[in-house]
Amino acid sequence: MDQAFSILTDGKGMMEVRADLPLDDGLPTNPGITVPSVTYHPTPVVDDGVAWLVNNQYSEGSWQDMSDSVTRDTVASVAALKNFPIANQSYQDGKTYLSSVQFHNVDYLARYIEG
Repeated sequence: MDQAFSILTDGKGMMEVRADLPLDDGLPTNPGITVPSVTYHPTPVVDDGVAWLVNNQYSEGSWQDMSDSVTRDTVASVAALKNFPIANQSYQDGKTYLSSVQFHNVDYLARYIEG
């Protein structure tokens, strides 16, 4: 403790510790930790997300948030749906759409190949 105090005060601080002084009963006590109430969502929330992706796919097989994000959003959606059998048709439709896209971004191409 002396070394840390010396470092923090650049060697100029002085500290005196006395064990013979009475404890001050006027000091506030630590209230402890209040555990917040939390609502836990079971796994159906994942199913809701998969259903949302399936229901928001465009008829040609793509997804898009903005007009310039169709490739990015479709690659991300296809990757997200890859392991969900209930979304297999949407996954395949997305892959078909992406097979007609010319990738100008190596990141999207890599994600497409991975998916």
